[in-house]
Amino acid sequence: MPTYTITLQGPDGTTERLLYDPHASLLTHDDGRPVDLSPAGFVYGGKSGWETAMAVSPENPGLKTRTVRKLVSVRATRPSQRSLPAVSIH
Repeated sequence: MPTYTITLQGPDGTTERLLYDPHASLLTHDDGRPVDLSPAGFVYGGKSGWETAMAVSPENPGLKTRTVRKLVSVRATRPSQRSLPAVSIH
């Protein structure tokens, strides 16, 4: 399985490259150090703070409801107000 190179660009133009291996579910710096994902609630090889998801399959499709609910609220901002870096994946 391929490894993807992710290039992050900060507001000042500095860049940093990360490597993502989807087979191992591992995000690392160029030198192999794992990226600290604990602020997002993820811990490599350990127990995360996330609730265990219910397993679903074609035989057990999970719960469904007719009630519509809003999952994400997105607020548009000007590019100069973005807090996230620009990302390109190769």
